[in-house]
Amino acid sequence: MPSPREIKHDVIESGYTGYLKDKLEKASINPDKLRAMKLESQQSLRDNIRSYRKYAFELHEYRKKEDLKGSVTCELIHTSISLKRNHI
Repeated sequence: MPSPREIKHDVIESGYTGYLKDKLEKASINPDKLRAMKLESQQSLRDNIRSYRKYAFELHEYRKKEDLKGSVTCELIHTSISLKRNHI
């Protein structure tokens, strides 16, 4: 399970510029709008990292509790953490 730092490193290496690229270019004309977008993005990232850590803990507990030898399953926790990783 990658840490938030590893996720950031992977994103930088991939060259992904983000889904807000066009909005950021338009907002760069207006410093107040750009500042507001930055604050909103930072809060969203904090919330997503908080959720990711919660799901990582739940996955850790799930792996400790369940007997997973030889079984391949996709539980809700697996979907949740993969979606949250992609949001980060």
